[in-house]
Amino acid sequence: MCGKTKTTPTKNVSNSTVDLTGDSSDESSKTAATDAFTPSFACLDGASQLILVLVGRPGSGKSLFANAFQNLPRKWTVVNQDILKTRGKCEKLTRAALKTNQSVVVDRTNIDQTQRLHWITIANERSHCKVVVLDFGQDMSKEQLLQNIQTREGHETLQGGRQAKMIVTMMTNKYRRPSYQEGIDMIEMMSSNLTERKAFAEKIKEWMGNQNVRGGSSSSGSSGKTSSSSFSSSSSSEKSQRTISAM
Repeated sequence: MCGKTKTTPTKNVSNSTVDLTGDSSDESSKTAATDAFTPSFACLDGASQLILVLVGRPGSGKSLFANAFQNLPRKWTVVNQDILKTRGKCEKLTRAALKTNQSVVVDRTNIDQTQRLHWITIANERSHCKVVVLDFGQDMSKEQLLQNIQTREGHETLQGGRQAKMIVTMMTNKYRRPSYQEGIDMIEMMSSNLTERKAFAEKIKEWMGNQNVRGGSSSSGSSGKTSSSSFSSSSSSEKSQRTISAM
């Protein structure tokens, strides 16, 4: 079963702003959080490539998490719709990266089943590519998200103000919780704990690196795999959805 082997209950977050820089945590709390976080990726066994589908409203820290996968040529490609502007361009870059045997981080809101299906479909075009959905910001209030949007600098599309409030409200209403019945291989509910987010990023990079060293499965070719539409309820019941702290 996937997930962390030591479970730390997710604490309710107050209405104060969540620090997305990670600078406010003292070393003892960082060590405790890292020690409490030991993820298991057993349900990804056999994968030679991954698509990490980031889910969450603006201001929840998706792009900060994705930055941990930058500057890893020939290993990971970060696909950011704020930069590329259209989903079509994101899909094109995702397919191109997979064809060169890289794994992909999809940095966009992906707030409902229809949005996530695009990436599940692309993964299903590959023989040994699995989908990990990371759901950000469910422990964060709209006020926290808006404050984070207002204080971030140089964002490509969304700044603070009335527009941000409207978009965050709209996406809150449209959000649908990820489900294994969509054809997802692993789901993690990511809290606002930055130390545990960093730990998760490092662990999954390490795990993927080990898979590549061992050669993963026999091939990462494009012969395809079972369509998400045929994902059985019995197999999805074997994968329990976990709540973890994350970046």
